[in-house]
Amino acid sequence: MKLSTLIMSLKRLINLGVRPEDTPIENRKIKLLNVVLLVVIVFLLFYVVYNLFNGLYTVAYFEVGLLGIYSTLFYFQYKGRTAVSRDVLIFSLQFFICLYMLYLRPGNMGEYVLFLVLFLQLVFYQDKRILIPLYLFNLVMFYVPQLLFHPYPDENFSFVNPLINFVAIPILVYYFYDSLSKSETEIYQKNQALKQLIKERAKLVGIMAHDLKSPLSRIEGITNILESNKLSSEQTELIHMIKKVSQDQSEMIQKVLSLQAEDSSDSINEMHLSDADIIPICRETLQSFQFKAREKGITLVEKIEDEKIEAMIEPTFFKSVVENLLSNAVKYCEFSNEINFKLHMNDEYVHLEVSDNGPGITKKDQKKLFIPGAMKSEDSKDSSGLGLSIVQFYMQKMGGKISCDSEPGKGSTFTAYFKKAEVKEN
Repeated sequence: MKLSTLIMSLKRLINLGVRPEDTPIENRKIKLLNVVLLVVIVFLLFYVVYNLFNGLYTVAYFEVGLLGIYSTLFYFQYKGRTAVSRDVLIFSLQFFICLYMLYLRPGNMGEYVLFLVLFLQLVFYQDKRILIPLYLFNLVMFYVPQLLFHPYPDENFSFVNPLINFVAIPILVYYFYDSLSKSETEIYQKNQALKQLIKERAKLVGIMAHDLKSPLSRIEGITNILESNKLSSEQTELIHMIKKVSQDQSEMIQKVLSLQAEDSSDSINEMHLSDADIIPICRETLQSFQFKAREKGITLVEKIEDEKIEAMIEPTFFKSVVENLLSNAVKYCEFSNEINFKLHMNDEYVHLEVSDNGPGITKKDQKKLFIPGAMKSEDSKDSSGLGLSIVQFYMQKMGGKISCDSEPGKGSTFTAYFKKAEVKEN
């Protein structure tokens, strides 16, 4: 048997009965119980072999019976009946202490088992109404056989050691463990409350997204009516752009609702990417920003030399990245200037660059560029400060990255790196 296989088997045994819905402290107790069971079984196996070699067959048979009992306890762990395993283990160890003290001279073995029993009781039985009777029972089980059958000699101080256990262990273990339990319980409760809050916020986002679909549908309906009239080529183009923007937003909202229905955290983490030619999406998005740019006298300069550039993207989120970068560039670019939009490739990534000649960004501000809300301008009511954080989030989910190169007074260049599409063999 390979060592790795043995380690994996031990891990499975130790985690037997652990359930994700239980608190961390409860799962830790289950693991501790499994570890103690394993240790006891290993010791019993050793003593079975030892007693067989020394001709103590009756003791060996008794230990084999105990092995069967303790091995069965793993079945109860597997079935989730931890209370049965716990009680059988602890009370059988107490019975062992009594037998040891009745038939053998007192020594360290009984004290070690006593220490283990006391520790397990403090861990598993937190109720003082249960602990006090158990401690009295331990006193009787440990000391009565010694006092009646094997009294300690005067010069032997071992009698004091177990007594110290009865005093020291409750102080050291109970209070520290009780404090740890309370802390972990508090953390668990706060974690559950946070999960509930996240669910409620996600639900609210879903409701808002659903409600936004209605006005967008009306806008699209109005554009359909306008398209049926006789219009100039410029008016037709404008109406077509309005219709396309409303369709894109509807598609984005539908994406949000789909993720919401499938549990957004898992769905976004498992975002399905596809090979796509990004040039048409980029040109379409550039065209949609032309009118906004003209209002400030800004020229959008396209620098795309290749005829086709394929990248691994999710189309809806890719377009959102491009829109956010262009929106920021138009917002901060000086009047009567230009914004450069460039696409090029290297061996691994497709580079999408958006450069403007705006006020630039200090090194200090660049550190918080992608923090949600950190760059929100107080004098700008239409800015939420979320655009770049959304860009970074989408880039990470698409396996890419985003960077900023900027100096105060010299403008900014944002570069998005997308993974190149895999080359398909014929």
